[in-house]
Amino acid sequence: MRRLLYTVLSRVSQSVFTPYVTVLLDLLRIEAAAEVVRGVRVLRMLFLSGLATALMVVLATAGFVLVHFALYALLPVPANSIVMLALGALYLLTAILVLRWISLEKTWLKYSGAKRGMDQATGKVPRD
Repeated sequence: MRRLLYTVLSRVSQSVFTPYVTVLLDLLRIEAAAEVVRGVRVLRMLFLSGLATALMVVLATAGFVLVHFALYALLPVPANSIVMLALGALYLLTAILVLRWISLEKTWLKYSGAKRGMDQATGKVPRD
């Protein structure tokens, strides 16, 4: 009797829940596909950002070299070494300050949007 009751309940639950499970699995597949598309979009943006950054580095390096060659050719001998020393110090200081700013956690939180998410999670800012 127990086995018969178990079999009946099993068949009834299968017939009742199978459509819901099918719909749930379909929804999960759709959500997974959407996440894959979002991931590909993010990966593409990272690739394009890296490509643009590499191009800007090459252009900046070429400009940097050309400016120094031009200054060296135009200035007289004692002045060109002083100007080159001053430019080198300026570039070094600028690079250090920019790298410091880029590596700050505050900067990353601000531009990634994570700060807003943290504020919403803690209740500091109302949710959208």
